[in-house]
Amino acid sequence: MPPPPSTPAVKPAQTLSQNFLDIAKAASVRAEEGQQIFCPISAIWDNYLQTDAVRKLPARYRKPLTALCAEISSVANKHFDAYIKGTYPVPASQKSQSPAPLSGDTDHSTPISTAPPSPPTSYAQAAAMDGPPRYQPTRKPPLQAAKTKPTRPDTRIFVRIGPEHSARAAGAFAVFTALKRSLGEHAPLLKEVLSVRTGFALCTDSMESLTALESHTDRMTKTIGDCKIERQAPWTTYRIDNVP
Repeated sequence: MPPPPSTPAVKPAQTLSQNFLDIAKAASVRAEEGQQIFCPISAIWDNYLQTDAVRKLPARYRKPLTALCAEISSVANKHFDAYIKGTYPVPASQKSQSPAPLSGDTDHSTPISTAPPSPPTSYAQAAAMDGPPRYQPTRKPPLQAAKTKPTRPDTRIFVRIGPEHSARAAGAFAVFTALKRSLGEHAPLLKEVLSVRTGFALCTDSMESLTALESHTDRMTKTIGDCKIERQAPWTTYRIDNVP
């Protein structure tokens, strides 16, 4: 009596964790291959950018070189990423289409466009298209009312003297010391003396101190001699457009 036919052993189903390990292993192998292909090219470019010839370039020359560097880096990253995924890099004009697989399996249900890709745009053409018109007229914004800022009150009075007055040779500190001595108990009203084109500026710290110091104008005039002490004349400044 012949023996019963033997049934083939059932292969155990692969677990989910084993699937993940196989995928990770394949991706690691693909990444190593991509590094062997693209890393030497990237190293050549990186080494060139670190040379003294590039560092010594003027700023206006480094700008187009930086633009070229960014473009080459973008292209290299696109090719490396496509190789890892097992696809061909899609041209910019065909990004809406699905990437073609490297295995050669083609879905014949989808028609393939035979139109040639558009020619690449040169750097000069891109700059000409993307840049704004050189002589484009600009429209001036409507005039707006100027915002008035609060101004600090002028707490100075001025000593007007002639160009040959002896006080000019003595200097601001000498005038400050002489006025302090002549003011006596009212000396704290005067905080500083500054040299100006017409003589000296007597500085106080408030409008009240300025008014109090003005009451001693006669005494200060006698101390300096041959001078005129007065406040700054009020001036109003206007700004008119299109007037030099």
